[in-house]
Amino acid sequence: MSIYNAGCFYFEDGVQVWRAHSLSLSLSFLQIALYTNVLNRKHTELVSMMERLEGGLEKLKSTAAQVDDLKEKLAAQEVR
Repeated sequence: MSIYNAGCFYFEDGVQVWRAHSLSLSLSFLQIALYTNVLNRKHTELVSMMERLEGGLEKLKSTAAQVDDLKEKLAAQEVR
């Protein structure tokens, strides 16, 4: 085996290592992109749920105030 052939083997091994490294980098990038996508989607869902809960709480508060009003009116009518 000549020095030239040995150099070619090292070069080919280096290219294979580089390809494997670049493939793993692109896969890890895809994994990060996927994680970011899932994280953003879950964040959006949670914000939507929080807004829904806040709206529900406001509705309950206003309903409780209306019930208190009706109780007072009923009490006033029962006295008569």
